[in-house]
Amino acid sequence: MIDSENEVEGTTRRYNYLNIKKILLIQELIDEGFTLDAAANKVENRMKNLNEKLANSSSEKDHTIK
Repeated sequence: MIDSENEVEGTTRRYNYLNIKKILLIQELIDEGFTLDAAANKVENRMKNLNEKLANSSSEKDHTIK
């Protein structure tokens, strides 16, 4: 679910913006009382739904431009 950009052992891990956003959303849900597993699943579902909406929106724009 969350991967660092630098997987070399013994180095500082770096995370991209998307992964940092996921971490912050998971933390918010944990603060609201969700378990780690439930929060992670909820964020993953949100990201999936958002990606689907963006893909659909992009597809609709492609059809109107042509």
